[in-house]
Amino acid sequence: MKRKKFLALALAGVITAATLTACAPLEDLYDWFFGGGSGSASRGNGVNLVEVSPGQKSQIVRWFGLNDDDVTTTDRSRKALEEVVGKLNAATMMDSDKNALNTTGQKALNEVAKNQLPQNSGMCIDVMKWSPTSADAAPAIPNGRTLYWAQYTDRGNGGTFGVGEKPSATDQPTYTSGLWYYSTVKSNISYRVPGSKVDLFAGTFTKDGETYLGVVAIWALRG
Repeated sequence: MKRKKFLALALAGVITAATLTACAPLEDLYDWFFGGGSGSASRGNGVNLVEVSPGQKSQIVRWFGLNDDDVTTTDRSRKALEEVVGKLNAATMMDSDKNALNTTGQKALNEVAKNQLPQNSGMCIDVMKWSPTSADAAPAIPNGRTLYWAQYTDRGNGGTFGVGEKPSATDQPTYTSGLWYYSTVKSNISYRVPGSKVDLFAGTFTKDGETYLGVVAIWALRG
């Protein structure tokens, strides 16, 4: 502990001399540069995204009708959620009464899908305000909740539509997106490539004084 504090003090001195703005806690500075801390944080791009606990993740995995063995986490799902955090403007992209993404949020997140979604893959994104009460408790998903869903396919099935609407056919590969119910997304995920894993990352972050939970899942579509 003494060694850690000494290194943190030395590091803070270097930063102060270089920028004159070193106001972060010394323990946080140490963890930022040398690793550690209670969670996995993404700080290099200014996004303070901390992965949820294993217990919370297991509960979130089950929102989608999956088991722990059905999922993996890669840089793609983490980077996608980092991009979501950077774009999020809760005042315009979320309905406060539903604590869920709205059609403005859907349109903004289309850019995330276009940047992060491989061809012939599906993606879903959910964001909600959340005040964690336990290291092992995740929020329950209420009936009727919708989340962002998208797919990128080479089978000419595309368009942008909302709940209950159908995509229009096109002649070229395209992105399709909508606000779908959890039950519909669960069904879509169940028809992924047999034996393939779902790339899922769930993390908490703070923005504009509020704490949010964000979840991204990506899966390979059947041919």
